[in-house]
Amino acid sequence: HLYLWRERNARPDEMCFSMRKNDPPESKNIDKDLKKEKKEQSQIHKILLLGAGDAGKTTFAKQLTMQYTDSSYQEKYASIARTNLLYVYKEIIQYLRNLEFDFPSVYLKDVQTITESSDLMEGDTMAACLALREIAFIQKVLKENGNNLNIPGGQEGGEYFLQSLERIGDPAFVPTKEDILRSRTRTTGIHETHFNYGGKHMVLVDVGGQRSERRKWLPSFSGVTAAIIYVVASSDYNTVLEEDKKTNRLLDSVQLFHTLQTSPFLEGVPFMVFLNKSDLFKEKLLTTPLSESFSNFTDVDDPETNYENAVEFISDLFRSSAAHDPKIFTTCALDSDACIQVFKTIFNHVMKNALVDAGLI
Repeated sequence: HLYLWRERNARPDEMCFSMRKNDPPESKNIDKDLKKEKKEQSQIHKILLLGAGDAGKTTFAKQLTMQYTDSSYQEKYASIARTNLLYVYKEIIQYLRNLEFDFPSVYLKDVQTITESSDLMEGDTMAACLALREIAFIQKVLKENGNNLNIPGGQEGGEYFLQSLERIGDPAFVPTKEDILRSRTRTTGIHETHFNYGGKHMVLVDVGGQRSERRKWLPSFSGVTAAIIYVVASSDYNTVLEEDKKTNRLLDSVQLFHTLQTSPFLEGVPFMVFLNKSDLFKEKLLTTPLSESFSNFTDVDDPETNYENAVEFISDLFRSSAAHDPKIFTTCALDSDACIQVFKTIFNHVMKNALVDAGLI
C-alpha cells in the first residue's frame, strides 16, 4: 500500500526503494515502513481455497475456524440453519410440482404457506413444515432423489434438517457444531480466516466459486506463499451448472483447475486437490453409474471396487489437465477428525517448504 502511494507521488527519477542522501525525511520513513511491511508479510503463510461453487470450500473453512480460533458463529448460523431447512421444503415442493403431483387438499394450505414464506419462524410456517414432514411422499422424494436436488447436503443433509425441525424451530435454538457444518450459505467476495499453527501466522482465504464470482479472484492471488487447496465436489459428476443448465459441473471444475494451474499469477505455488463429498459420491454411485456421464469409464459390480476405480478416474482427469502434478486427497468436509488430519498434513508441508525457501534445510 505504501509502495503504491510512493509510486504515484514520486518523480520519475525517484521511483525506487533505496534511501538516498537527498531523500526528504518523509521518504525515508516510507522506505523504513515498506521494509517493515515486507518483513511482516513474509511471516504470513497464505493458503487459498479455490474451486467451483458448492464444492464445500466454506465448510472446510468452518472446520478450521472452530478448531483454531475463538470466533463464535452460533448466532449467525441459527438463522442460516433455519433458512436451509425452509429451502429443503421448497425444493421438494417444487420438484413435486414439476412432476405435476396433486397435493392432497388437506395439505394445500401448508404447501402455500411454505412456498410464500421467507422465514421459518414467521406465522404458521413452522406448523406447516411439521404437518408436511409426516407425509410419506416428502420422505420418498428425499430418499430417492435427494442427491439430485439442489438442497444443502443432498439426501443426507435434507434428512438431517427435517429430523431436526423441532430443535431448529425452537425460539431458543443454539446451533451445534454439526448444525454449523451442515448449514450452507453462498460465499460472495473474499473471506479470510487468520489462525496460528505451530507458532506460524496462517491465513486461509475463501472465495466464491460461482462463475459470477470468479472475476473477483485475481486480488486474492496476491501474496499466496503457501499453497492452493482446490476443492471439487466429486458427487457432482452427473449434474450441470446452475448458471447455464448444460455444462457438466465436474468437467467445469477440471477446466477451471487447468486455467488456474497455468495462470502466471500462481506460478510456483503448489496445488492440493480435495475430491470432496466422498460420502455422497460413494452413495450416489450405487444408483447413478459414473459411466452414464463419462462413457470412457467402466462400472464394475463390486461397490467398493467401483468406488475406488471412480476416485482414480476423476483423479486422472485432474492430473491430465495439470501443468504440475498435484497432491490429491479424498475428503468429506463434514468429517471433522479427517479434515483436521488432512489440514495438518498440508500445514506441515507448507512449513517444510518455508524452511527450504529460507535455506534452512
